[in-house]
Amino acid sequence: MKIAFGPLPLISVLLLAGGAVAQEATDSEICERLISLNHAGLYISYAQDMTGDRLREARGPMPYSATARFFFVPGYGPRLTRSQDEGVWHIRTQSQSAVRRGTDTALVYRPAFSTWCDPQGLLAFNENDRFIPLLSYQRYHATLESERRPSTALSQGFHFRIKDSLSSQASRCSSTDDRQAFSDLAAIYGFDSQGENALAKALTIVRPVYATVKSTTFDGLSSEFAYDRGGGTKPACFGFTMALPTNGLSRDGSFFGPSNLELARRAGHSWKPSLTSLVIKRLRGRNVLSVYSKTVEWER
Repeated sequence: MKIAFGPLPLISVLLLAGGAVAQEATDSEICERLISLNHAGLYISYAQDMTGDRLREARGPMPYSATARFFFVPGYGPRLTRSQDEGVWHIRTQSQSAVRRGTDTALVYRPAFSTWCDPQGLLAFNENDRFIPLLSYQRYHATLESERRPSTALSQGFHFRIKDSLSSQASRCSSTDDRQAFSDLAAIYGFDSQGENALAKALTIVRPVYATVKSTTFDGLSSEFAYDRGGGTKPACFGFTMALPTNGLSRDGSFFGPSNLELARRAGHSWKPSLTSLVIKRLRGRNVLSVYSKTVEWER
């Protein structure tokens, strides 16, 4: 079954239920190794062609590789977060470089995992559709009703239903974009940090023919979900996409050429990011908890 939301379809994929849901083929293997260390934190897994240890804790200046992948083990020191309850994690990254070209696009992704509310499996973006115009992303999650615009791609390919802990009905589910459950979506999912680098202060709006929004502070933006169905005692662990330059990648992809994701990774080979800020939140029913924040410094 295929449902088209744009030039390319979103593909329905079924994943195995139970335990931590692997977002990439190697995630489960790497998470097993990280859990064995019995220490929470942020890690980076590098490709085999990188020298040195392929798996490193994100401390101090780190080597940047567009083919690497972030991993996170929730908890505090040796007290790892157990997967007894449904774990819904949102990860936001904002990346800067010395040469600020800005970006008008965000990488938006949620794997096609099987969930407690949708055990049959969810739709997911393919490698072309993961890049959403920043203006579309902002309008969909806007605080003011007058500024909101619908997006089928975001409502069906990104957001999904989770347990509603405040409901008296055991089978009650609410979507992660349900404003009755979560109120201000911009505060949860928006690209907006505190201080001088606030994205809201760095936006320019161009309106000759088509309205666009461009961040002049950040070169790469991403918004991603990870999911753990729970029901066990195994510690939580998940991987998510490495910081990538995202400008200009919301154009239509091609069946025959490289995907937008591959184009972003190719651009990342010559990209020299300086900082990537991460914020990880956990959605637990209607409660949203900020569980981790960190700024990764990249080697120059």
